Amino acid sequence: MATGKLTLIILADSDRSELTVHAGEKMRALIPLHGKPLIDWVIDSFRSDPRIGEIIVVGDEELDRCASMRHVSQRVPGGNGFMQSVLAMISLFREMIQPESPDHQGYIVVSADSALISPELAQQTITEILETNSDFHFYCVEKKSFVKKKLRIDRSWSTIEQKHYAVGSVIYLRRFSYISSLFELFGELITGGKLFPSVLKPLGLESKSFQEITQKMSSRINGTFHITHSEHAELASPIESLEDLTRAEKQIPSPWKKRFTRGAIIFNPHSGSGFQLSPILLHIMGIKKRRGSEWENRSELMEHAQRYLNELGVEVELCPTTHAGHATEMARTFAQKGYDLIIAAGGDGTINEVINGMAESSAALGVIPMGTANVFALELNLPVEINAACQVIASGDKVNIDLGKAGDRYFSCMAGTGFDAHVIRKADSGFKKILGILSYPLVATAEFITYPFRKITVKIDDQPIPRKGYWVVVNNGKYYGGKLSLATFADMNDGYLDVTIFKYRGIFPALIYILGMWHNRVDKLMSVEQFQCKRILIEKGHGVAVHVDAEYLCQAPIEITVVPNGLTVIR
Repeated sequence: MATGKLTLIILADSDRSELTVHAGEKMRALIPLHGKPLIDWVIDSFRSDPRIGEIIVVGDEELDRCASMRHVSQRVPGGNGFMQSVLAMISLFREMIQPESPDHQGYIVVSADSALISPELAQQTITEILETNSDFHFYCVEKKSFVKKKLRIDRSWSTIEQKHYAVGSVIYLRRFSYISSLFELFGELITGGKLFPSVLKPLGLESKSFQEITQKMSSRINGTFHITHSEHAELASPIESLEDLTRAEKQIPSPWKKRFTRGAIIFNPHSGSGFQLSPILLHIMGIKKRRGSEWENRSELMEHAQRYLNELGVEVELCPTTHAGHATEMARTFAQKGYDLIIAAGGDGTINEVINGMAESSAALGVIPMGTANVFALELNLPVEINAACQVIASGDKVNIDLGKAGDRYFSCMAGTGFDAHVIRKADSGFKKILGILSYPLVATAEFITYPFRKITVKIDDQPIPRKGYWVVVNNGKYYGGKLSLATFADMNDGYLDVTIFKYRGIFPALIYILGMWHNRVDKLMSVEQFQCKRILIEKGHGVAVHVDAEYLCQAPIEITVVPNGLTVIR
C-alpha cells in the first residue's frame, strides 16, 4: 500500500441487463465507448492524479484484457452482483491489507461504469474530498443539473430539503473500519442512488436536511460523515442503459485521432512457438500470456490487429519476416522512407531486430508482444492482449528511451557475457525452435557442470582499475528474464547503463544469485558489484560469448556504450 497516498478501488460487478446483452459482455465495465472499455475511461481519469497511489479492481478475470489493467496493482475476484463485489472488497482489506499505514490517505471507491468522470473532474473531486477532512464522504447531485447537462433523468431520486437528488458513484473512506456496521448501506450508496430512499427511511432521514443527515450518519459510523452537493451530474451518471451510452458517445469525444501518416507491422509468424510453459511457471516468472495464445495463428492474429488499428484510425501494412535479420532490413527501409510508425509484433528477438533498423530515427516504435518472456513489454508495462496493445499504439503517447550499443548492435534491455551468453548460443543452435523458453534452463543445467567459468575482465568508463568476475550483465532496464529483477535502480531514461559483476562461480553462488534476482535483492549481495556507467569494455577472453537482448552476438572483446534517447516508443 502506497503510504501518503490514496488507494483507488474500482468495482466492476457482473450485470445481466439490456446494455450488457446488447454489447455481448458480462459486465458493464467492458462495454466499449468509442471502442474503449468503460473501465479504461475510469482508470485513465483517476490515475492521472499524482495523489492516487495503487489501484485495485474488484471484478472477474475478463477485465485483464483491458489496456488500463497494466496500471492496476491488484485485481480481486468479484461476484455476480454488486453487493457480492462489495463484500469481496471488504474481505480483501480485512484479511490482506490491514493494518493500514498511519499516513495512508484513505480509499476512493468508484464504479467501473463512471466513464463520464473526466480527468479534470476526478482531480477536482479528490481535492474536495481531502479538503473536507472527513472519514466518510459521498456526493449528491440535484435533478436540475441532469437536465442542464442533458443526461437521463429517468432514475431513482432521493428527497432532501424538498429537492430531488441522485447519489454519486464516488465514495471516500478514510478507514475501512468506518463501514464495519454499514455493509448494506455502503453497497446501496455506491449504486448511484437506486436504493438510497430505502436507506433514509429506516434511519428516519427521508426529506430531512443535509445537516440532519450528516449528524445522524456521523453518529452511526462514529466518525465524520460528509455530503457534498455537486453541480456535476457526471458524478452520479454511471453508464447503465443504452440511452446513457448513446448520450455519452455524443458528449465525449473519441480518444482516437489520426496521429500517424504511414505505418507498418513487422511480425515474426513463429514467435512464441515451441514448448509452452505451464501457467504455474509463467506465474512464478511473472510472465503474462494472452488467453489461448498457444493455439493462435500468428498471421490471422496480425490481420485482426491490422483491422482493429484501422478502426482506431491507424493504417498499417502487414510485413511478415522470412529469415534472420529480415525485421532489421524492413525497419531500416521504412525509417528511411519516412514511416512515422513501425510496429514490432513478436518476442524480444524480433523487437531487437526492429530496433536495430530504426534506432536514432524519427519513427516511433509500437509493440504487440507475441513472444514468451516479453521482457521489453514488461519494462515498459505494455499489455499482452492484442486489442489492448493496439489501443496503446493508437493513443500515440510517446516516450524517448535510452538504448545500449554493443559494437554496432543496439539493444533495449540488456547485454551479457559469460555463462548466460554461452547458454543462449547453445539454445539458439536448434533447441529454442523446439522447446521455446524451456530450452534455456535445460541447456543451462546440462552445460553448468562442464562450462569452464573463466574470469572476465571489464573496464568501466575511465576507472583506472579493471574489474573482474565470472559473469557480467549490462542492463538498460531492471529485468533479466520474466520479472527476475537484476538492476534494481536501472532506468531506461537516465542516460546510463547498469553493470552487474558476479564475482564467484559454483553451484552455491549461482543459487544465491538466482534467489537474489527472485527477491529483487541482488544489490545487497556481498559477492556482487554494481556500477552505473556510459561505457564498458569487455576485454578479450578465452572464447567468452556475448549476447544482446538474449540473442547471441559474438565473442569478446567488445565495447558497450549507452545511446541516450536513442529510441522513441509508444507506451
